[in-house]
Amino acid sequence: MSVSGRDRQVIYLYLPCLPVRRLIRLNGWSEQDKTALYQRIKGADRLVYLSATAQQAGLQADMSVADARARFPDIRLAPVDHDGDRALFTALARWAFRFSPVVGVDAPGLGLWIDATGASHLFGGLQAMCADLHHQLSQAGLVVHLATAPTFAAAWALAHYHMAASAGPVHAPDRRHQMRVFLSDLPVAALRLDPALQLALSRAGLRQIGHLYPLGWADLTARFGPDMVRRYAQLFGDQPERPVPVAPLQPVLVTQAWSEPVIGYDALCRMVSQLTDQIADRLLQAEQGARSFELGWQRTDGQVGRLYFRLSRPGRRKHTLHRLLSGAAEKIDAEFGVEYCWVQAHGLTADIPLTAVLGTDEDSLKAGQVSDLVDVLAARLGSDKVQRVINKPDWQITDSQAYLPVADVTDKTGHWPMPVLAGLSAPRPVRLFDHPEPVKVVAMLPDHPPAMIRWRHHNWTVLRATGPERVGPRWWDHSSMSSLSRDYYRVEVETGQRLWLCREGLVDRGDQVSWFVHGVFS
Repeated sequence: MSVSGRDRQVIYLYLPCLPVRRLIRLNGWSEQDKTALYQRIKGADRLVYLSATAQQAGLQADMSVADARARFPDIRLAPVDHDGDRALFTALARWAFRFSPVVGVDAPGLGLWIDATGASHLFGGLQAMCADLHHQLSQAGLVVHLATAPTFAAAWALAHYHMAASAGPVHAPDRRHQMRVFLSDLPVAALRLDPALQLALSRAGLRQIGHLYPLGWADLTARFGPDMVRRYAQLFGDQPERPVPVAPLQPVLVTQAWSEPVIGYDALCRMVSQLTDQIADRLLQAEQGARSFELGWQRTDGQVGRLYFRLSRPGRRKHTLHRLLSGAAEKIDAEFGVEYCWVQAHGLTADIPLTAVLGTDEDSLKAGQVSDLVDVLAARLGSDKVQRVINKPDWQITDSQAYLPVADVTDKTGHWPMPVLAGLSAPRPVRLFDHPEPVKVVAMLPDHPPAMIRWRHHNWTVLRATGPERVGPRWWDHSSMSSLSRDYYRVEVETGQRLWLCREGLVDRGDQVSWFVHGVFS
């Protein structure tokens, strides 16, 4: 029997250093500085969160600020900013919507939780999903402890207290008896108890969760109260726990009604600029990005007009949106004036790059500059006129790439990985000719690589040749330009050039054989 009565999958991400990293990034401090956050506890300022450098120097949480300054005069200190931390955790939760629509923030526990039930198969399973999460957060420079379990309480406990959680994802078993064994060595602090209750349990000799197993519910309630029993029951799903998820994305629309009709180019420019500022502010408040925007207006005669603009990737920066809509005013046919206008964001997404959420995105900044240029060109020339090359999983090199409008490409500015297919591990030329150029060859035997070629009115002696690599035709496609197989050779000629030669037709089948140069290597 599963722990919670159904196959639930909860992922918990414990991010212990996030508040300190936010402060370091906000103030432009060095990662090597000893940095700590403090708050007032029982009448004294005490350290709460510390950077890795501060911990290595010997500073500890709960140390007084006075003691810390006495030991390390160069320490950088700042008060805890709970509102700022929660805002950053919420932004991360929006980013995590790409993994599941049910994501929540556990600000007191410095973590996020994701209900992956019914979603993990989209990423190749729960383990693959967690590995992707862990990799992306680690690449962004975050310390992450990740754990999965059938209940929120168990996932929380493992992420915070399991020794292996800092090294990689920890997965609790689904079966109750297996999970009891898996959690038994965790300290009772993993039950999320207040310090006084933890001390009472410790004095009773109950220091690990496994020490509670022999005791009955009534005995535990009588000795330690209902709160402790409630936390213990939530661990195995015996008592439901429903943490509140982050609210889903809401439509973003800004409108403006004018008491006097707006007419004239300058007035229309001001109108568009005001709407652009408002929609950018709304998107920033909602922690969303948008892929396209609708600018609409109603004239005094009741006629309605609309213009549509698309971004090459989700965006919300004012600078980006102003450049995108910079030419909108001249396209508005105001006639006798505009009395009502609006801008609505479409294609809403929380899919803002993780590094942009954390403010660590130098690469994203460069990509954003490219995106800005692409967006302006697309707005001026038409979205179908600005295209990007995409890779296609096709063994025919002439069909392994295609041109698509940037608006139709999902990953606009990310990496362009080449597809890895069986049998396609051979190098490809950096320059491929649109039309293979015919050559004459001299070969020792008909099915051997050439020893000499005549190409572009010159004779070239072949020093080295590698191959052949056979590429078959699309025998089922009668519209294909060739129905013959090709053998490709990588050859180096006496001048140092490396060419990609192909022999079309097979000698042993009696085909008419022709030779071509199809490309040039670097």
